[in-house]
Amino acid sequence: MSIAFKITKVVLALFAISTYKSLPLAYYFRIYWVFFKRLYLFKIVSKYKHETKSIFEVSKYNTYNSPMECDFYLHKSNSCYSEELDIARSELMTSVLQKFFTEYQTESKQFPFVPVASLWTSFKKEIKPFEKYAIESRILGWDEKWIFVISKFVKVNGVVASTSITKYVLKDGRKTIKPREAIKFQGLWSEEVEQEAVKGLEFVKFFVSNEEIEGIDMQ
Repeated sequence: MSIAFKITKVVLALFAISTYKSLPLAYYFRIYWVFFKRLYLFKIVSKYKHETKSIFEVSKYNTYNSPMECDFYLHKSNSCYSEELDIARSELMTSVLQKFFTEYQTESKQFPFVPVASLWTSFKKEIKPFEKYAIESRILGWDEKWIFVISKFVKVNGVVASTSITKYVLKDGRKTIKPREAIKFQGLWSEEVEQEAVKGLEFVKFFVSNEEIEGIDMQ
């Protein structure tokens, strides 16, 4: 085996390791690990049990921009932000609502789940290859149906690269669970908390209903 071939193998191996987030099935391993540690493993490993003090608690997810996440401009592709948000938001929701997800008695006898209804993102700064950043997420507010999460991609120097608002709905099978009901079950609801949620909703008035946008004629 030639030295050139050995060097090529090492380089390819290092490249694969550096871009592990984009390897086949890596997304599924990453997100299911979040669910597993927060909804199952915490029962036997205490460090995964999360004692939430506030429903507005900030969850911080640290990661970096791997080469395969870059577009032709050689910075993080816009299409990759949603995938990273899935992981970061899952960390947030399974942390602040851990008791709700693991102990709430659903009619379906399954865990409650949280599908994304809408996503809005504003891009501000580029994230370069191998650049480290954190995704800081917290619940912004809720109404009778929707729960809104704000997430910011924050670079090491503190610069915000992008901001996203996610509109979630809590589901038990086909039944919708009111956010307030889930938060009360978690033991984090109060009148003051509700007032703070109302303030948060002021920032997402444009996002509560998409019916007008959906009705735009494309002809």
